[in-house]
Amino acid sequence: MRAACLLLLVACRNATHDSPSATTAVAPGTHVRFVDGSNGKPINGVSVELWSEDLSEPLRVATLLGKVASNREGDASVPLFVDGVRVEKLRVSKSGYASTESGGAPEEGPWFLHAAMPRSFRVLDLEGRPIAGATVRTRQSCEHAVPAVEGRTGADGRVRLDDFPSLGDGAELEVVADGFGTLSHEVLDDSALAPRAALFGEPIELRLARRPGYRLELVDAHGAPMVHRRVTAVDGPSVSAWTDARGEVLYPAPGFDRGGGFELADVAGREALGAFEPPTLGSIRVSPQNSVAPPDEVTAQVHVVVTGIAPGREPPYGPPRVELWDARGRTTELAFDVRAPLGKTRAVIGHNFSGWCEHSEDFELGPDGHEVALDARREGELHITLPARSHFLHLQAGDDSITRADLYDDEALELFTPPDVPVTLWLEDADGSAYSTTLSPLASGETRSVALADACVRRAPSLDSLPMCRTRFEVPRELGAVHASFRRALGGESETDNPNGYELELFEGEAYRARFSTDAGVFRDFSDTASSTIPIRSLQLERR
Repeated sequence: MRAACLLLLVACRNATHDSPSATTAVAPGTHVRFVDGSNGKPINGVSVELWSEDLSEPLRVATLLGKVASNREGDASVPLFVDGVRVEKLRVSKSGYASTESGGAPEEGPWFLHAAMPRSFRVLDLEGRPIAGATVRTRQSCEHAVPAVEGRTGADGRVRLDDFPSLGDGAELEVVADGFGTLSHEVLDDSALAPRAALFGEPIELRLARRPGYRLELVDAHGAPMVHRRVTAVDGPSVSAWTDARGEVLYPAPGFDRGGGFELADVAGREALGAFEPPTLGSIRVSPQNSVAPPDEVTAQVHVVVTGIAPGREPPYGPPRVELWDARGRTTELAFDVRAPLGKTRAVIGHNFSGWCEHSEDFELGPDGHEVALDARREGELHITLPARSHFLHLQAGDDSITRADLYDDEALELFTPPDVPVTLWLEDADGSAYSTTLSPLASGETRSVALADACVRRAPSLDSLPMCRTRFEVPRELGAVHASFRRALGGESETDNPNGYELELFEGEAYRARFSTDAGVFRDFSDTASSTIPIRSLQLERR
């Protein structure tokens, strides 16, 4: 088998070669050679960050174990363990190249890096106002892995990520901002981002819906505050927040379902908080799932009266959920009577977007017990007719919201919404077109129909209207049979075998990746952006 790579003779980018950074002591590991995807030359000074993550319980917190760097031949030895701790994730970066993140041990052999292709974004609320201070980052191997790139928006809502992962690296985007629901990687993978850039140009517009975060007051089994504890969500934004001196913490709102689990951790160990749906307003007390009530705990009876539901007139979606959050941070789903520890207590009925309005009563439970009356009030109901190929929908009611995704095959959607507050709908389809409308407040129990297909505010251009350009790859005869695969932002993927060369019709500005291989294995992996010219790129064999 012959070792071969291809040299790009025309329109190559000149890569910079920085000196290696300081490295950790490295045990023998997997041998990797970092090479430039455009010319096959080795890259000196590629930084490989070695990350571990604790998956027990599952806390899922990334820890940087050390770094290694490639030498002048592009070679690096990537260890599987550092000081006995397994290396789970790798973050690879080099000035002038796109950064990337990878899970697990790398394969031996060449690792192609591509010239940096910056991506610019602008983060706006549903009314079109810029959001400052939003964190925009990538996710690749999993939702809780270290980002390959990350940045924060300025006052104009804009951020530029200079070393954004190249097309085909599986980059997904996550956007987190205080007071807004997280825009999840579930709706922003590279199959959506690359076409947006090609169709609409940059900055790529990202819309967030207002949504309050979780306000938690952490207490132990005795009701004492748990201070300086790290809180991490099992679902939702993979960030850590710390409780203050009063045991309180504000955690960012997830993008989708609210009922995710939380965990605590500190130097003493880790504990699970469990899954729950915190009320929208005010903070609640929570304690670890494994906390045991003190043997001397004194309890009293709580009697709950639910008003507002006429006998036999319960709606088809069932009765409202009623919960009690007690002074020891435990939650109980209520029927009529329950015993709870003395102290600060909250009773909650309903939840935003559940069909029943959220209403809560706070009281101090004394030894004589307490009776609490909760009014069951119905939310409004929206019957939404969806455009074809819908992707995701934000429903924002006042300062709260929900997001629904994977709507590709749906023609209609029925959602509940809190009454008496304005409602804004924002929908994006698979092509990047956007639909939006603002509704006057719904009354309790009101049903209203909305046709979003008639409310287009951003139309994706027709592919027929985009200028085209032609790219030709010429393959030298001495290479023999060559297999090529092409990945395109707007054209999907294709493969071909052609001994004479390859010619592509591309949309101007479209991102693409071309990979060439022979019986000897992959020897070229080229990524670039189409231009309005007709570049002729000749590929020649380079012998070493």
